[in-house]
Amino acid sequence: MVPLDWEYCSCILKQLQTAAHVVHRSLRGDGSGSGSKRALQKLLPKILSCLQYFRKAIDASFLQDTAEMTNQHESSCPSTVTQDQMEEIAELLAATQMYTRYKIPTIENIQQERLQRVQAELDAVAQLGDVLSSHSLRSVSLADSEKLKRLVTRLRKQEQELAFHRGLLKSQQEFSGPDSEYSAENFAFGSTPFPTWLNLFTQRSVLDAIARAPKHAKLTVFGSSSGSLVLFAAIALGLPSVGVEILPFLHEQAEQTREELRIPTDKCRFVCADMLTMPLQDTSILVLTSQCWDSELYQQIQRKLETELHPGTLVLDYKKTLQKSHHFHMVQQLAHQRVSWTNSQSLFIFERL
Repeated sequence: MVPLDWEYCSCILKQLQTAAHVVHRSLRGDGSGSGSKRALQKLLPKILSCLQYFRKAIDASFLQDTAEMTNQHESSCPSTVTQDQMEEIAELLAATQMYTRYKIPTIENIQQERLQRVQAELDAVAQLGDVLSSHSLRSVSLADSEKLKRLVTRLRKQEQELAFHRGLLKSQQEFSGPDSEYSAENFAFGSTPFPTWLNLFTQRSVLDAIARAPKHAKLTVFGSSSGSLVLFAAIALGLPSVGVEILPFLHEQAEQTREELRIPTDKCRFVCADMLTMPLQDTSILVLTSQCWDSELYQQIQRKLETELHPGTLVLDYKKTLQKSHHFHMVQQLAHQRVSWTNSQSLFIFERL
C-alpha cells in the first residue's frame, strides 16, 4: 500500500476527473481519426473505473468516522491504493494526453490554480461596486464588501478541509441508504464561484425580475448546500433569500457561516427540509442546483413548479430540462460558465408562463 495524504489524493482525483472529461469531450467531437476514436472509446471506461475505485479508496482511507481516526494523523494515513494502481493512474493520464493532445494539469498546477481561483473571486468582490453601478444598482457598503471577502475565503477553505468532507460523506450516506427515496447521485457536492453567480444575477431578465418583484417576494434556492448562492444574493444584492437543504450537515455549515457573518434571518435564512415540501408562493426567483439530480427527482420538482409558481417567476437552472414543459419559456442560456466541476457549464434562465 502507498501512504498518501489528503491534499495529494484530492489532486489526483482532480486529474482523473479532468482526464475523463477531456476524453468524453473528444469522443463527442469530430476531430479525431477512426484509430484515435477507437483508442479513446477503450480509454474512457478504464478512466471511469479507476476514478470510481480511487474515489472509494479516498473514502475508505480518509473519510471514515472521526472516532475511528483518533490514532491517525489528521491529513495522512495508509491508503488502500497499491503501487501498481498508482502506476496505472499515471499510464491513463499519459494516454489521455497522447490521444487528446490535452495537457493534464500536474499536482502543482492544480494547487496553484486553486489559489488563483480564490483570488479571482476576491478580485470580483473588489470590483462589485463598479459592476452594480453599470447596471444602475445600489452599491454595496464597505462592511458588506468585507463580508463577501470573508465569505469567499471561508467557503473555499472549508471545501479543502478533511473534516468537512468527512461530515459531508456521512450525511450523504445517511440520506441515500437502502431505506431512502433518493439515490446517492442527488447529493453530489459542487460549488459556483462568485464571478459566475454575479454574471448570472446581472443578466437583464434577472434584474427585471428583481425590480418587479413585490416587497414580500424572495429568492429561494433548492439544494442550497453550504449556503453560498443564498449568501451571495443576500449580501451583494440585498435580496431576501431562503436556502433549502435536506442534508443536516450542509444546513449546519450554512447556518454557522450566516451567524459568523452576522446576517439577520429576515435577510437570509436556511431551512433544513426536503424541497418537495417547501411552499413557493412568495418566490420571485427560484434557483435549482439540479446538475446531479436524477430524472425521478427532477420530474417531481417540475410538477411542483408547474403547480405552485406564479406566472412571471424566474427559474435559474443548471439543466435545460424545463424547456420540455409547455409551462415554461427559456429566456436565456449562458454557456461556458466556470463552476467547481467544469469551466464550461451552461446555465439556463426560464420564465413561468
